[in-house]
Amino acid sequence: YNFAAIIVSFVVAARFGYGYFILLFLFATPLYFIRAKYGNIQWSIYSSQSDKINYLWYLRYLFTEFPTLSEIKIYGLKDYFLKKVKTIQNEIVDKYKKPIIKQTLISSLVSLVSPVVIFFALKDFTAGIFTKKHSLGDFTFFLNALYTFIGQISSLLVNFGVIYENNLYVEDFFHLQYLKNKVKEKKRALKLQKSPKEIRFINVSFKYPGGEDFALKDINLTIKKGEDIAIVGHNGAGKTTLIKLLFRFYDPTRGKILIDGKDLKNFNINDWYGHLSVLFRTLPNII
Repeated sequence: YNFAAIIVSFVVAARFGYGYFILLFLFATPLYFIRAKYGNIQWSIYSSQSDKINYLWYLRYLFTEFPTLSEIKIYGLKDYFLKKVKTIQNEIVDKYKKPIIKQTLISSLVSLVSPVVIFFALKDFTAGIFTKKHSLGDFTFFLNALYTFIGQISSLLVNFGVIYENNLYVEDFFHLQYLKNKVKEKKRALKLQKSPKEIRFINVSFKYPGGEDFALKDINLTIKKGEDIAIVGHNGAGKTTLIKLLFRFYDPTRGKILIDGKDLKNFNINDWYGHLSVLFRTLPNII
């Protein structure tokens, strides 16, 4: 939209009268509230369907990354996953369809009011031409000003509605950004000057937040400096969880992790990271 065009329209309105310009503005104002209201509804749908949307992104990943794409091809899983994609997409579209159609219909009805106002404005102005009050040049100038005004004002109001709608999604980002860390570090945390000589897991049990089952239960493990240890287990056995606890991504639900006899919770986290090195299996996808 062009603020200069709106200002010029007001200059024209000052010459020929503000009445119809004010009416056009009043009838265009609902466009903002319509966009804001249905933007809120769509955001609510997006929020409630976030698990399905995230799953769709995961399925997209499966179809675009070579390692997973190779397995899909070898095991003939294409139709299985495509069916899942279509099913989820249809479920999400069905949720959005009704409010979008309703928004379009209401916006269209509101937009029909402006031509009616313009019609009566031009009718009055034409009468002024016959009475020699206005010239044909005035008529052309007035007509262009009306169309420019309603076009720019409508665009401005709709864009304000879009900004409001987008702000709903941005709020989630700020909410995430300002989440407080549940793994708290003590004010006078200990520093680890040398590599630890011993790491001990004592009766360590852990449940993921919101989970019902223990990912790890009553783990007792001692690792001495210089030892080479391999932890082997089937998928879901808790191998990665063990590493996450060691890195203090989480604290144990029960039990303790001791570093040279002192609780891991007592150490400065960043200082502790300086003594660790890890290679996660997702690394090839990050590089």
